[in-house]
Amino acid sequence: MFIGGGVTADGVVAACWEALAPGGRLVANAVTIEGEHALAGWRARLGGTLTRLSVERAGQLGGFTAWRPALPVTQWAAMKAPPQGGLVTVHFVGAGPGAGGPDHRPRAAPAVAVLSMPVRGSLVPAEVLAHCPPDATLTDTADLTWRRSSR
Repeated sequence: MFIGGGVTADGVVAACWEALAPGGRLVANAVTIEGEHALAGWRARLGGTLTRLSVERAGQLGGFTAWRPALPVTQWAAMKAPPQGGLVTVHFVGAGPGAGGPDHRPRAAPAVAVLSMPVRGSLVPAEVLAHCPPDATLTDTADLTWRRSSR
């Protein structure tokens, strides 16, 4: 579950955590100091990790090019404990252009099994998919149209 804003509003994070299935992951972003403070509080209560991401884009500065920073994003990610001895179905979605790299490969975790994984064959390298367990169901979505996906 992803919260892209509103982490300072009363009840938003609590309602999302309550609705999250066992074994589910909650990820929330903030760009303000108040939002960052709220995420730090949730991390103290529920665990998880805090990460700050910064992006700069090249832009014109007179006759030259300079880096222009965007607002840094603070991200909190936490996983609700899975049922004792149970398996969790993990769906990886959204491996788009530029999403490659070691942080975007399926990782083995206790009591977690990758059972289904939609992938776009043209974007997900075979060496990444090699980390999936042998019983994983991989669905190549390269030719999937909106009409076919909404059935």
